[in-house]
Amino acid sequence: MSGPGTAWNSCVTAAANQAGFQPRVVHTVDDFSAVFSMVQAGLGVALMPRLAWTGLNHPQIVVRGVRETARRHIVVLSRAGSTPEPLLTAVREAASKVPVPSVGPFAIAG
Repeated sequence: MSGPGTAWNSCVTAAANQAGFQPRVVHTVDDFSAVFSMVQAGLGVALMPRLAWTGLNHPQIVVRGVRETARRHIVVLSRAGSTPEPLLTAVREAASKVPVPSVGPFAIAG
């Protein structure tokens, strides 16, 4: 799990609490490739954001999607009263067209 005070730590802790348990955190790291290596070495299990998954495969690791998971919300901040920059408007329009992936094909059996 990421260190205390990070967004990912808050997300995982809230998800665990919602599921009715308190996670027992033994290691904290902010590098998801290190998390993958720790799981590969048998040091525990981990939750990772979909964007952190690099597609690495190892026969001793099973990767599964999590249903009813937390969603990431991205917001745009701009100065009140200012005219929106054309680039900001284009980015907002492009982002609104990006499909949100489902859990479906993410599950990988090892």
